[in-house]
Amino acid sequence: MPAKANRKLSERLSAARTCKTNADLRTLINRATALGQLDATFQECLPSPLRNHIQLADVVGECLNLRCHSAALATRFRMQQDTIMQALKATSAFCQVKRISIRIKPVQTRAIQKSSTRSLSQENAQLLLEEAGHTKDQKLKAVLTRIAMRANPPS
Repeated sequence: MPAKANRKLSERLSAARTCKTNADLRTLINRATALGQLDATFQECLPSPLRNHIQLADVVGECLNLRCHSAALATRFRMQQDTIMQALKATSAFCQVKRISIRIKPVQTRAIQKSSTRSLSQENAQLLLEEAGHTKDQKLKAVLTRIAMRANPPS
C-alpha cells in the first residue's frame, strides 16, 4: 500500500503534470531546457580551459549573451573569440550568431562570518584591575578598569 501512495505522490509532483495545469510554468521550463541544451552545445565549442567557466545566458536574435566567472576569463575568451566564433558557426544551433556579449558574474560565496566575541576571564580581569591600581596615568587607569568590567561573571 505505501508504494501505491508513493506513486501517486510522485505523479502529483511530476513536472509534466504540473506543466499541464500552468502554461507560464510550462513555458519557463521549456525555455530553461532549451537553454540547457544550447549551453551544452556551446560548452563543446569552447577550448578546455574555458569550459564550465563561461555559460550561455541567452540568445537574442543574432547575439549570444554569455556569463563569465571572472574578468580574466572574459579577457581570455575575447582573445580567442574569432576561433570560438568559427566553431560556433559550424554548429547548426549557432550558425546565425554574429555578435557575442559577455558579462562578468562572480561566483556567489557565503558571507564572511563575524568572529565570535572574545571573553575575558575573571583572573585576567583581576590582573587588569591590579595594574590599573598601580598606574599613575589616569586615562590608562580608566581604560584598564573599563576593560576589566567586561569580564565574564563567575559561573
